[in-house]
Amino acid sequence: MSIKLKNTKQYMTKYSLKLMDLLRREMDAPQPGRGEYANPAITSTGAGKQSIQPVFRGNDLTKIGIDIVGNAYLKNIEEGSLPEKVEVQDLIEWIKNKPVNYRRANVTLTLSQLSAASQRRLAINMANNIRKRILEQGGVRKNAFITRTVQSHLKNLKVIAPVVEDVKESVEDILREAGFDLKDKKIKFV
Repeated sequence: MSIKLKNTKQYMTKYSLKLMDLLRREMDAPQPGRGEYANPAITSTGAGKQSIQPVFRGNDLTKIGIDIVGNAYLKNIEEGSLPEKVEVQDLIEWIKNKPVNYRRANVTLTLSQLSAASQRRLAINMANNIRKRILEQGGVRKNAFITRTVQSHLKNLKVIAPVVEDVKESVEDILREAGFDLKDKKIKFV
């Protein structure tokens, strides 16, 4: 049985694009529990945010779907992760890009406030401390920003009307494939 999914696919595409925009905004918004960072958002370099794209799959009613995909590390942020290996150099780059605040008793610093030599020493020190903490706590804690965003906007997904329109447009083809002879009669919906 073949049904044209023009309306449903258009609706799902619009919804997916809106959801991608909402996810990108969420990545830029301050995140719970990240107040100690100079940048409390998930976005650092913007690579993760820009990697979010739709992938269409299926083209009939039993298989239509749109997956929203992005860089693999977004899943680690969403679900948390158990690190196999934590590289200090990777953490140093992350500290420089984020930026991460350094806090000690009465002092809060960012790397930009220091000389180049001090920046390097502090970044190495912070990276080693972060690496130690990640290994001690068994990974990176989860931040379910994707689930939060999707659940809060799922109520806006009203896909029944577009599916009904697609069925109305394809009802004659459906009946012919099921063996009915319409003899050039038109079916009207009231």
